Amino acid sequence: MKRLIILDRDGVINQDSDHYIKSVEEFIPIPGSLEAIARLCQANFSVRVATNQSGIARGLFTLTTLEKMHEKLQNLLSPLGGKIDGFTGRGRKPQMALAAHFGFKDYAQPAGGCCMLTDENYAHKLRDMWTYRPTRKYELDDIIMLKMGRHFRFAPHLKIIIGREEGENNFMQGYKNQFVSIFPSSHLGALCLVDYYAHCLLSALKMPLPSSIMMI
Repeated sequence: MKRLIILDRDGVINQDSDHYIKSVEEFIPIPGSLEAIARLCQANFSVRVATNQSGIARGLFTLTTLEKMHEKLQNLLSPLGGKIDGFTGRGRKPQMALAAHFGFKDYAQPAGGCCMLTDENYAHKLRDMWTYRPTRKYELDDIIMLKMGRHFRFAPHLKIIIGREEGENNFMQGYKNQFVSIFPSSHLGALCLVDYYAHCLLSALKMPLPSSIMMI
């Protein structure tokens, strides 16, 4: 079985530019990058490229031009015994459309995941948080926790976050002092965090546990 290597493109394989790489002629490999890719291929690695090309959405070049750049790369690699097994990327049109909707014209070049609001699941969790909090004030930790685990809404003032795998459980351990935490003591299992604000309300109102649960 081949091992997988995923490489960025601009600034890793080819020379980067603040004005974007807009043509086949501007696609110039960095010295040594092609030889390094060839050696990876010969060492039984599958090499793929992940690249977000927002210049297409900006109208600076076309998808056909992008494909010709990648064809040039493959042609340069072939005599060296290397090849790229696939190119992938995520467009930036949703982020740029969101910026245009709110009238933002001067902003940094958006990366594919820089605006989580374009992710439907994340946006739903954020909307849920705003719906069941008295104000729309939040801290960085609140935003981070929206990306962690599975969120279950038991009642308007009760939400539990459950780690999905070991990495998330380990990360969420750092928030045990900020949330009420639940975890199995007799065997391995997921860490659960009870929303801090919800827990305070639950204690104050002494609300009973609900009969149904909604996963956010």
